[in-house]
Amino acid sequence: MKNTKKLAALALGGLLFATSAAGIATASSQLNGSIKITQDNEANYANLASVNIDQAVASALKAQPGQVIKAGLENEDGYLVWGVEIASNN
Repeated sequence: MKNTKKLAALALGGLLFATSAAGIATASSQLNGSIKITQDNEANYANLASVNIDQAVASALKAQPGQVIKAGLENEDGYLVWGVEIASNN
């Protein structure tokens, strides 16, 4: 049975936090980011990020091998992060 995991990578540090879908709220509260979002304008997220989508996906797959379902920049507790969802067999 496949299990979907969500990984959030801090855009500047590329730091990854892996959680199950049920535990994402717990992991989000533990994030310490370096790119603070002062105005929640998603159109500018790509300009703020210092890690591109390819780098974020590569880091996520290194931490949790599997198939990438989706990836995108997100506002997690006021910090810019890459959200990468991965389906894996474990």
